Amino acid sequence: MLLLMVGNLIIIPVGITFFKDEHTPPWIVFNVVSDTFFLMDLVLNFRTGIVKEDNTEIILDPQQIKIKYLRSWFVVDFISSIPVDYIFLIVETRIDSDFYKTARALRIVRFTKILSLLRLLRLSRLIRYIHQWEEEVIDIFEGVQEDQALGMAANLGFKGPLQRQAADQIKRLYDLFLKVDATQVEVNPLGETPEGQVVCFDAKISFDDNAQFRQKAVFAMDDESESDPTETAAAKWDLKYIGLDGNIACFGARIFHMTYDLASAMVRIVNLIGMMLLLCHWDGCLQFLVPMLQDFPPDCWVSKNKMVVPIVLSNE
Repeated sequence: MLLLMVGNLIIIPVGITFFKDEHTPPWIVFNVVSDTFFLMDLVLNFRTGIVKEDNTEIILDPQQIKIKYLRSWFVVDFISSIPVDYIFLIVETRIDSDFYKTARALRIVRFTKILSLLRLLRLSRLIRYIHQWEEEVIDIFEGVQEDQALGMAANLGFKGPLQRQAADQIKRLYDLFLKVDATQVEVNPLGETPEGQVVCFDAKISFDDNAQFRQKAVFAMDDESESDPTETAAAKWDLKYIGLDGNIACFGARIFHMTYDLASAMVRIVNLIGMMLLLCHWDGCLQFLVPMLQDFPPDCWVSKNKMVVPIVLSNE
């Protein structure tokens, strides 16, 4: 769905601006398939949970979802999903049988191009999809909020009552994270039992060595025989040893967090660059589309650069 959305935002401006005939079978098939998928997405949005703007609650009740969606993004999504240009052409063709032979044909074609631009409103969906992929930031003073836990549970694939259970487990994991002065809590897997219960089947917890004076009971359970001897030797010198392939290793306590933060920053930069390139692409298409709709007046940049091929009509 995301790839189809990006493809629409790139291809549609090119087709509207530079294609001489937008009603060829391949172009019609592309638009029909795209419009069908977006209409299906429109219907599914009535069953998709919505997070309130203040991030204090996630709405899961179907009736409330419908009301909230109708009052927010429904109009934009509906307009961008309906093939208004094709509907307009069909209606005009039925009204005037000599549609393509009249002087108004050119004006109608231009108007349909403008109507086709309504599909670019799908950009709002792309922004919403990208926003859902952003990392979940937790305020350490407020803890994991109910809507955040429900959102993470939904991303893990839990639905209905299981989603509530998984959200409760996530909040408990965060409480445990703070209680034992952990640096990382890794759960794999978090699954469902045959009895319909959400359980953490396996977990790995890393503790902050600087908190050993507070967590004496936790560190007393450390079994060095289960640890890598090299890691144990490095720990005596307050070093964190991370073994890699072959005879390569890293010393440092925050190598994972640094890598993760770097990857997150790169994703945000790529998103920003992609949005800038998309807007530049739209601007380039519109710079040509506007003079074209005006029949390329002599003072436009297209005519001045002699980019218009004159059409000579002959009765021969």
